[in-house]
Amino acid sequence: MKKFKFRLDTVLKLREFEEKKAKINLGKVITKMEYIKREIEKLNKEIGMGYSEMQELLKETVDGRTLQFFPAYFAGKEAMIKSKKTELSNLNEELNFRRLELRKAEGEFKSIDKLKEKSFEKFKDEIFKKEQNDLDDYTIMKYGRSHE
Repeated sequence: MKKFKFRLDTVLKLREFEEKKAKINLGKVITKMEYIKREIEKLNKEIGMGYSEMQELLKETVDGRTLQFFPAYFAGKEAMIKSKKTELSNLNEELNFRRLELRKAEGEFKSIDKLKEKSFEKFKDEIFKKEQNDLDDYTIMKYGRSHE
């Protein structure tokens, strides 16, 4: 029996590879975004701890130099948070791009995969018809011999 060979098999494999690559790229962006969100949470906690520490110090007698440290500390943390939020916004745009890229790759893969399925169904029908013809020929030959 003849083996099924899809003529666009290499293209199908290429599209499948592109789809996997798009999924990996999307995953990388999501991972980066989650990391940055955790960093922002960490910075916010550090600011909260800084305010708590400052409140504790204000209960005691403190020199001015120690108190001058806190505004710069808070400003630095706020600047870092702002920077991370900007980076997160940029990654969000990249995330949308990667999603579109994945949808396109999935669409191309599915269309070629459907062609393969149709081609395989056609192949099965041809094999079935050939087997039926062979069986019919065999039956006719056998019937013809028995009547001679």
